[in-house]
Amino acid sequence: MNAAWRHRTQRIARAIAWIAGVAVIGLAVMAGLIQLLLPTLASHPQWVAAQLSRQLQRPVTFASLEGRWEASGPLFVMRDMVVGPGEGGSPLRIPETELKLDLGGWLMPSRHLLNLRARGLQLDLSRGKDGSWHINGIGVAGGG
Repeated sequence: MNAAWRHRTQRIARAIAWIAGVAVIGLAVMAGLIQLLLPTLASHPQWVAAQLSRQLQRPVTFASLEGRWEASGPLFVMRDMVVGPGEGGSPLRIPETELKLDLGGWLMPSRHLLNLRARGLQLDLSRGKDGSWHINGIGVAGGG
């Protein structure tokens, strides 16, 4: 009976090792494919703008799109991005937007899979009587 249990635990340990090995190899292949396809995606800014428009449900345009690979994953830099107006609002103009796909976000809960940074914006903030902060407006720094 003891030999049978030892044999089963060895088979289970071997199966777990195979699964872990295949998962690591799969992640490496996926990261390599993303790295190879990154220049192709960056050379199609109209498609990227259409996908962003579909997700935001507002028209999105930008002057240029640049893609590069960083240690944790691909980074897309969009310059002069304009998000179309919402209900009764005005369009949001962002001088520089970075969209970062962090592949470590799948493995580590402290990191985020998708990160968005905006540069050159100015926020109009106010503090309520209860001490909470409110965003009254977003605009381009230096006017607009």
